[in-house]
Amino acid sequence: MIKKLSLSFSLFGIIILLILSNILNPISKEVGELTDKDINKKIKIKGVVTEIKKYENYQTLKIKDGAFYINGIIYSKVNISEGEDIYLTGIISKYKNNLQIKIYSIEKFEK
Repeated sequence: MIKKLSLSFSLFGIIILLILSNILNPISKEVGELTDKDINKKIKIKGVVTEIKKYENYQTLKIKDGAFYINGIIYSKVNISEGEDIYLTGIISKYKNNLQIKIYSIEKFEK
């Protein structure tokens, strides 16, 4: 009985650690590496802003990383411009059969 209880707590602890590691530390990836297996994962990518569309309650960004693009959506106003180099952190999802990133944070950087 005690061995089963210990095993159960150990497995529970491992599962919690796996979940927290995905939530707390985003995985750094290049846009070209993203697949459907990354959906619902917290990811950090870097790229260049190639397009910004502003709407009343959100903004959409098109981010280029080498030869690959990804669209992003953010529900707050951000002070960035086309052509800027940025790091994005967000959750990967699918919209109209294409991967996109729901952006939680943006950091500018210079090459």
